[in-house]
Amino acid sequence: MTTADELILQRALETLPKSLAKPFIISDNGPQYLSIGFCSCLREQEVVPARIRLGHPQSNGNFKRFHKTLKSKCVRPQALEGYEEARKIIKAYVYDYNHEQLHSALNYLTLADYLKGEENIKQRLEIRKMFWKRPERPTSRIKSYFVRNPDQPDRCKPEKCHFR
Repeated sequence: MTTADELILQRALETLPKSLAKPFIISDNGPQYLSIGFCSCLREQEVVPARIRLGHPQSNGNFKRFHKTLKSKCVRPQALEGYEEARKIIKAYVYDYNHEQLHSALNYLTLADYLKGEENIKQRLEIRKMFWKRPERPTSRIKSYFVRNPDQPDRCKPEKCHFR
């Protein structure tokens, strides 16, 4: 593994909370992930490798879904001038995806909220309950439809009835 790859792994590990027991990395079974250099680097950093099952690419579905979203919302809508611009735009999008975007599968919290731990999740959900109150709804749509509006004339009075 090159020093650049080791540096990337080291920077990623620095972003993890210290309370996390043992970090793990999920990968497919490609040759770069099975190489001796990659495995020894993971061992040095005390990272557990987790590989998806052979013949089951759906095991890596979240990763593939993220890349599809990244391509469709960040890379393809604009013409990128070069490597540095692409790197800057993708970095900004990934930060926004992790720290700003609310995810419906995560109770409308960010990925960073979940990374900070269970106590942070509870606190964020309590804050959301205090500030995000749903508007009151009528008890029944049918009931609200039949409530008489005093400003409208009554259609059932005999002088207005057309069927005599």
